[in-house]
Amino acid sequence: MKAMQFVPCDNRDRADGTSLCGSIDCSYDEVVAVFGVPDFYGSDDDKVKVEWINRFEDGTIATIYDYKSDLRPEANQDWHIGGFRDEQALEKVLCAMGIDPEQGASDHG
Repeated sequence: MKAMQFVPCDNRDRADGTSLCGSIDCSYDEVVAVFGVPDFYGSDDDKVKVEWINRFEDGTIATIYDYKSDLRPEANQDWHIGGFRDEQALEKVLCAMGIDPEQGASDHG
C-alpha cells in the first residue's frame, strides 16, 4: 500500500461543504500518531470537540472529527471522516493510517 502524503490545513474554510463519508474505529492516539495534534478544538455549535483537516497530494480534502461524542477525545474510538463527494477522502485517510480501505471502515456514502 502506497504511503499517502498530506499536509494539515490551517483554515477551517477549506472544509466548508464536506460531509460524512464514513467512520473509523481507532484511538485518539492512533489518529495523532498519523495526523499530529488536532488542527482545531471545538466547533461553533459544540458538536465537535477536535478536528483534523488535511489536504492530500492530489488535492483531496479530508476531515477527521468526533461528531456529537459524549467522550473526551482521548477516550473516543469512533471518528467521522468527511470529504467532498467527488473525492476519495475516506480511502485516503484509511491508507494514511495503514488500513486496507476494503476492510477498515464503515462507509456512509
